[in-house]
Amino acid sequence: WTQRENERDLDLYFVMNGDFVHGTVLGADPPKYLSGIVERMPYDVVNLGNHDVNNLETFRVLSQPGGLIDVWGERLVTSNLRRTNDGDGDESNGSGETNQSLVPVGSNYRFLRGKQGTVLALGFLYNMGDEAVVTVERVQDVVERSWFRTLLASPRPEEFDAVLVLAHMDAEDELVAFLRSELRALVGEDMVIQ
Repeated sequence: WTQRENERDLDLYFVMNGDFVHGTVLGADPPKYLSGIVERMPYDVVNLGNHDVNNLETFRVLSQPGGLIDVWGERLVTSNLRRTNDGDGDESNGSGETNQSLVPVGSNYRFLRGKQGTVLALGFLYNMGDEAVVTVERVQDVVERSWFRTLLASPRPEEFDAVLVLAHMDAEDELVAFLRSELRALVGEDMVIQ
């Protein structure tokens, strides 16, 4: 099927919107069986879900050298997830205070360049709070960050034809409408937002 679609000059992107750790009989905390399968999937964009970041041992397995975070590389798009510089997901410094030296878990965004145009991909997890072993920045705060506004507002540093948002949240979550509204205000009425 994919070869037939390629011959028709269509763009087909393979995405995963998180929670690969659970949902099948192979799921476990930490992931014992799925990592080898998932790392072979030719994903164009991957987002993390709450089940991927709510267990410290699971996150350590994902972020260990050669783990799935390394395997996915630039394909991992986590616009509102941050971790400590050491990458282990444990953000306390032993004194009960939070380490302020945070870096993105994945990329903030990714451009998918196809035959029909360029798609800007973003990945968001709902405002999870303290349940996560990484820092989940509030979506409302991320859309105010300079990287986000510069990327989307005109003139743009790089042009794109559509925006793809991997939003790991309920379809009826108010954050979905909020993101759509914020994106629409920055990219205009004619830009495709999916």
